[in-house]
This record gives sequence, structure tokens and C-alpha cells, in this order.
Amino acid sequence: MYFTISRPDSASERKRISLKTADLEKVRGRRDGIIADLQNKAHVFV
Repeated sequence: MYFTISRPDSASERKRISLKTADLEKVRGRRDGIIADLQNKAHVFV
């Protein structure tokens, strides 16, 4: 899973996180959980 973090100072950072499975159902669940955590921590909306 790849995503970019944009910071208020106009800097950005590209991140890569392994979901450690090839099972599509597990991948979707893990991805959705990571996105929800990021949204809660950063107070952002996708």
C-alpha cells in the first residue's frame, strides 16, 4: 500500500506499508483500517 502524506509546510512524504497477505478480503480490511487510523490521527478526510 502506497500513500503520500502532505504537510502544512508544503512538504510531502511518500510511504509504503506491506499488508503482509495476498488474500484480497484481508487486504481490503487491513487497508481500510490503516486509512481510518490515519484519518483519525491527522483529522483528514479522503
